[in-house]
Amino acid sequence: MQYGKRHGQRAVILLLAFFTACGEKSKPQFPRELAEFHAPVKGQIPYFQGDDMNPYWSEGKTTLPGDLRQLTKFTFTTHTGAVLTPNDLKGKFVLMSFFFTRCSGICPMVTASVKRMREKIGDQRNLVFVSVTVDPEHDQARELNEFRERMKVPFDNWYFATGNKDEIYGLARQVFQSDVTVRGTKDKADFLHTEAVYLLDKDLYLRGMYRTKGLADMERLTKELSQLRAG
Repeated sequence: MQYGKRHGQRAVILLLAFFTACGEKSKPQFPRELAEFHAPVKGQIPYFQGDDMNPYWSEGKTTLPGDLRQLTKFTFTTHTGAVLTPNDLKGKFVLMSFFFTRCSGICPMVTASVKRMREKIGDQRNLVFVSVTVDPEHDQARELNEFRERMKVPFDNWYFATGNKDEIYGLARQVFQSDVTVRGTKDKADFLHTEAVYLLDKDLYLRGMYRTKGLADMERLTKELSQLRAG
């Protein structure tokens, strides 16, 4: 009996030592996107953070993380021949899309959808539309104007733009993640424009991505633009 009692006490001591040792071990390290969680904030439109574009709600913070998706550097030439840079867009809400003038399928559809959505927005103040070609070697001012006229887009606050191919493809991927990998590569020739339109706030942070097919996302875009304007 005494042996059994001592044996049981020894087992309890060993178990306590084991659990104590486990508790002293350092906590496992997880990637930030798994370790952090940002709960949605009612009435607030999120930012997009990091390589995975996780939604980020600022919750009233005045200092934002440095890895939020933001349009910071580019030099475009518009259909009028004017130069367009971030300084021309700051302080405005921007709706950006990608297209090319020789596209006969999705590009006219995207442009027509954005045009219909624009007509539903009564207040055009501080609102700019920018459609950037992904075929800048072909699409110069003449081609951009021809496409603009063909799509019946006479609006002064809608720019069709061209520029340096590497810069366009770089910002499309790094800011908007708006390409599709083909054959497992990331070569520029594999870039495929999308049907999406992107909403940028007054500081050119990415705040929304919307499909132009159907009505649901276009209605959501209009609503979220109003929320951003309301502050």
